Amino acid sequence: MAVAIAATAAAGVVLCELRRRSGSLLAPMALHWAVNGFGYACAWAAARWWLGD
Repeated sequence: MAVAIAATAAAGVVLCELRRRSGSLLAPMALHWAVNGFGYACAWAAARWWLGD
């Protein structure tokens, strides 16, 4: 639980800093989308590998 809280806080800091430096919401939105997409792709690949499909 503590690791999840720390990871969420770190992600918030990174996204806020990216917003501050870029001056736009587009950069942090794109990073968030890319990280989520990578996680989805890894979950999909792991499921295919584990199920042997």
